[in-house]
Amino acid sequence: MTHMRFDDKSTRNARRERDVFAPFRDVWDKFQKSLKSHYIPGPLLTVDEQLVPFRGRCSFLQYLPSKPDRYGMKVFWIADAEQNFPLYGVPYLGRPAGQERQVNLGRNIAVELATPFFKSGRNVTCDNFFTDLTLSETLLKNGMTLVGTVRANKRFLPDSLKTKKHLALNDSEFSFTADATVVRYQRKKKKRHFAC
Repeated sequence: MTHMRFDDKSTRNARRERDVFAPFRDVWDKFQKSLKSHYIPGPLLTVDEQLVPFRGRCSFLQYLPSKPDRYGMKVFWIADAEQNFPLYGVPYLGRPAGQERQVNLGRNIAVELATPFFKSGRNVTCDNFFTDLTLSETLLKNGMTLVGTVRANKRFLPDSLKTKKHLALNDSEFSFTADATVVRYQRKKKKRHFAC
């Protein structure tokens, strides 16, 4: 198993110049095609990340101390929320050499994952890494909706919701635009929760 190869060694270096995932790209693409052809998702989708345990050598190995297996390959997934079936995945290959830090990485990945399901009327649920008002607007323009938690320091949150004043336990405060609703919820005594 340690010497298993999934690609043509004679063309690997040329392909690797364009794609660091080249040694596994063919198998990954076949796997993605198989996911699409074997399952029809329900109306509720979810976007999240997964750390696939791996300790080998590769340029995009991730270290995430909060995960059970701290080392591995990070894959962003969109999945059926009710059956937990993966629908489409994007491996995180790191920042290309010489490129500046990408702004709105979470939002951009969520749009890429949701694109195959545009105009389907489905709902996407995600955590605060992905949630953004512009993501909500993009999905809405393309016939989808979004539910997600929001970090308290996001610029799009109205100042009235960012105040430090605490609500009574289990109370909510709402803010509306024409197409979006933001909710502030007091679940614990000193912790504010936001959802978009």
